[in-house]
Amino acid sequence: MDKLTAIKRFAESRTALLKLIQQMIDYNLVNVPVEGEWTIKDMLCHITAWDQTLLEPMQRLVLGDSFSPQVIPDHDVFNAQQAGLRRKWSLQAVMDEMESVRASFLATVQDLPEAAWIPVYLAPWGDENSLANLIGSLAWHEMEHCHTIQQWFEARTE
Repeated sequence: MDKLTAIKRFAESRTALLKLIQQMIDYNLVNVPVEGEWTIKDMLCHITAWDQTLLEPMQRLVLGDSFSPQVIPDHDVFNAQQAGLRRKWSLQAVMDEMESVRASFLATVQDLPEAAWIPVYLAPWGDENSLANLIGSLAWHEMEHCHTIQQWFEARTE
């Protein structure tokens, strides 16, 4: 995947998620489980937390440091920790963080030198790939959760 395709998919995944959330404005996004114990709010926190795991090493890369993410060996533990940190947050606070992180992410992507798009990097989730493919993985991740939310929503509206 190239840089422009990755950025496009990243933007499209967020657009799809926000459009879906807009359709669900009359539903309880905070207390009703959608997947296991997770609510939609928990899923939004989860998406943001994983975006942050790639954002922080990219920000260091822009500053001329090495791309050295925190590697997260146990995704379930990380996911539970991140959801727990935000559990008492309002939906609006979660949405604000989600958009703030995405804006920082996109700004950072624009500031990356062209040479940063060539090497293979270690991702926080353990894969090794180009930056474009790592960003593409985050877009895929967001769309995966969009599909889960969409299925839940459609089951409620039939």
